[in-house]
Amino acid sequence: MSGFGNGVRCFCSILVTLSGLASACGGSDAPASNGSGGAMTMSPPMLDSSEDIAALSDADKGALCDWISAEYGGYGAVTECKGGMGSVINYTDRAECVTSLHYNCVVAVAQLETCVMARAPTLGCDMPYEPCRALSC
Repeated sequence: MSGFGNGVRCFCSILVTLSGLASACGGSDAPASNGSGGAMTMSPPMLDSSEDIAALSDADKGALCDWISAEYGGYGAVTECKGGMGSVINYTDRAECVTSLHYNCVVAVAQLETCVMARAPTLGCDMPYEPCRALSC
């Protein structure tokens, strides 16, 4: 998978990048330690919720990247998932995220936001199927 659907890179049994939202990282275990607790830190950017991620400008993608990164502990953050389920490694900066924020299908801004909000309590360790299924294309 490619992209940033979740703003993080995941090292589990394989490397999964952000378009998959680190989909293989874990079941229902919260991070072992992360320093920020996974609480919502800011509101999503004010974008058209029906807009396809691919159609966004780099500035709009950057705003999404900043929000996603904040939800998962910040750029460069590393979260060790509980139960040996791997690690979530956020992109180092906005530019790296913007370059990687793409999918192999149409994904609306609202679909990405829904998935990010579902994953935020575990800083990206969990990949709940229902709120994130649109991103697994």
